[in-house]
Amino acid sequence: MSISSSIILKWLLDWPKVSIFWWVHWDEPSWTLAIKKFLKDVKQWKISILKGEITCVSEANEEALKVSKREIKVNLNRVILDENISEDCYENKRAQELKNILRDSDFLLDLHSTSGPSIPFMFSEKQNFDLASKMWISHIIMGWSELGEDLISGDTESYINMHWWKWYTFEAWNHNNPQWKEVAYQMLLNFLSTIWCIDASYFSKIWEEKLYVNIKEVYIAQSNDFTYCFDTYNFQKIMKGTCIAIDNGEKIEASYDMILIMPKNQDIVEKWNEVFFIWEQIIK
Repeated sequence: MSISSSIILKWLLDWPKVSIFWWVHWDEPSWTLAIKKFLKDVKQWKISILKGEITCVSEANEEALKVSKREIKVNLNRVILDENISEDCYENKRAQELKNILRDSDFLLDLHSTSGPSIPFMFSEKQNFDLASKMWISHIIMGWSELGEDLISGDTESYINMHWWKWYTFEAWNHNNPQWKEVAYQMLLNFLSTIWCIDASYFSKIWEEKLYVNIKEVYIAQSNDFTYCFDTYNFQKIMKGTCIAIDNGEKIEASYDMILIMPKNQDIVEKWNEVFFIWEQIIK
């Protein structure tokens, strides 16, 4: 297996095969220092890998990073698909390279951050929830696959879902939050210790309070003229009838009590792209 900007850590037992992706999007640099600290600690034997093969793709979207853009032409996290795609742009070609790693993985850890205010949280599919809950991430979101290909497809999560491997996406604060580094590093250690790659002594509880939510729907922008009716933040509880936003002059109101997830910064909202997700709390 070979791909540019990847680092492979391999020990005597090559199971599990773990892939770690970060910097899929240029404006999400949160994980870089945490990953560098982890690699340095491994190199200096401060952390010992017990087993497994860990592939770290340090710059998933290399060309976009070089020019400080979120994408060259298209969102890389929307073109990771099984069907043949024309390689007329960099992201399509890069997606085919990343798929080679994904297909060879038992676990995927996809690392991101949010454009708006947020605490750290994790995406996990329902069938992987038991393992996810052991990582002690306080807020877990399930049901991504229930959105359906008509709304969201071509992302790493959807690709993994099609092949039944285990994936987890960690969102470490919003892009520029100064508190993210230590928490991001501990989230990484918790993940690796939970899947038996490193010793359990590296594990640490991060938050006591827990909130688990399940998807209901996603709101897609109908225009480029979009503004929120109030300051939004992740995991914000919204009462039925509340006006959430104005889109092309039309009020968008909550049709039931809900939880707002990953509200995109209104300055970067574009027509036909997802703006926020609507979820309901579940009890575990």
